Amino acid sequence: PALPPRPHFAELTQEVLTQAVGPSADLKRLTYLNLMGSSLKRIPGPVLAELPALRVLSLAFNELQKLEHLEQLPALEHLDISFNAVRRLDTLRGLPRLSFLEVQSNMLHRLEDLNVLKRSLPQLSNLSIADNTLCELKGFKWLVLRRLPTLTKLDGKPVTEEDRAQASEKICCLTPELILEHAGYLRRPGCSSVLTPFPGTVTPPGTPAP
Repeated sequence: PALPPRPHFAELTQEVLTQAVGPSADLKRLTYLNLMGSSLKRIPGPVLAELPALRVLSLAFNELQKLEHLEQLPALEHLDISFNAVRRLDTLRGLPRLSFLEVQSNMLHRLEDLNVLKRSLPQLSNLSIADNTLCELKGFKWLVLRRLPTLTKLDGKPVTEEDRAQASEKICCLTPELILEHAGYLRRPGCSSVLTPFPGTVTPPGTPAP
């Protein structure tokens, strides 16, 4: 028999949350929430604040363009936001326990987001990031492994000691010069420039303003 279609909502509200988990669910103790394919565009903070014990959250196949208020989920360990329209990860913070992040098939295009992950997710060990414009950069795998030394899996494949050794040999550091060298890989309609330098780096003469 055909499965009934999942309900579609533009915004996660208390009513939507109740429909998803059932009226008898204790939200304060809820550890798993699946909102896949619900056409969500926004995730308001007050609703997430009702889920302090949540460990796994799936928001895949929605219409999210940015991440908001996830710091309201301090116990979160696994976040799936694949197949959305997210362009930046700069608001991904306040998740000290997050170890598994799925962001594949979004609209990520800025190398700075690797620094965001390094700075904001100290426990990150499993990352799926394939099928983003960012990934088309030559040597991207080695950049990721250099910036995120805690990873044990990348796009579903184990990270080996050989991988780490190759990353050290192929990429010494992520610099504005390296970004400029491969910038053509990341220019797509609707994507802004990736020429913004990382904090602490010196912009080479003649570098266009971001």
